[in-house]
Amino acid sequence: MTNNKQTAKEELLEKIEFNEQPNLLDAMGATKDWEKEWQSMPEFVMGNTEPFQKITISFQSQEDVKQFAELIKQTITSKTASLWYPQQEGYVAPKNFLYVDQKK
Repeated sequence: MTNNKQTAKEELLEKIEFNEQPNLLDAMGATKDWEKEWQSMPEFVMGNTEPFQKITISFQSQEDVKQFAELIKQTITSKTASLWYPQQEGYVAPKNFLYVDQKK
């Protein structure tokens, strides 16, 4: 229990066992609410997302970029950092997934 001279930070540090990888949430007494919320969730298997080969392609001009994009039939913008060839049909980046609870 925190006394007047002991800060919350000091109390938390006393709870952490430094002989193991500290788990801050456990030390704070956080509950594992995610376990009850995770019931009946669909299984997610990522699968292999590693490419067979990666290459770097350099262009001398915007026109060269445009011609290459037309050749591979993909869109390349100034923000394009990478792409797949052939283009992955139906691919949705995991960052764009959203879980919606149908019960509510």
